[in-house]
Amino acid sequence: MNSSSSLLSEAIAAQGGHERWHASPELDVRVSAGGLALAAKFQRRGLLDLEARVSTKYQRTVFTPYPRRGYRGLFERGAVRIESLDGKTVRSRSDPRAALRRPRRLLWWDDLDALYFGASALWTCLAIPFVFTDPRLPSPHRRPVGGAR
Repeated sequence: MNSSSSLLSEAIAAQGGHERWHASPELDVRVSAGGLALAAKFQRRGLLDLEARVSTKYQRTVFTPYPRRGYRGLFERGAVRIESLDGKTVRSRSDPRAALRRPRRLLWWDDLDALYFGASALWTCLAIPFVFTDPRLPSPHRRPVGGAR
């Protein structure tokens, strides 16, 4: 076994293994993230005290409450949206990755930008060992479904 295969096997084992990953459709995670990266984009409240539901089946993360009480933020297959708790979409962005390249985003982010940054990073951090071994999950090197580049 080469060193990259060994490292991948160790990472999957540390996450509970393939069987455990596939045993549940979602992971429930408590999230609290802030710091300079978010504050520099005028997102001072960061991603604090959120519940996150992370899919093990496809690219999807749900933050609740987000951006405030009574709403939730969804990152799904490369797109983001904020919806009320009864499921009505309040705001959405089909290609948030491309939107982050616009000049305004160098200065400040809106709630959809911060949602994309945080929710996609969380999904990727939790799923990456499995992405490399499961062809059904989107690879970081392929364009995800939903229009993101």
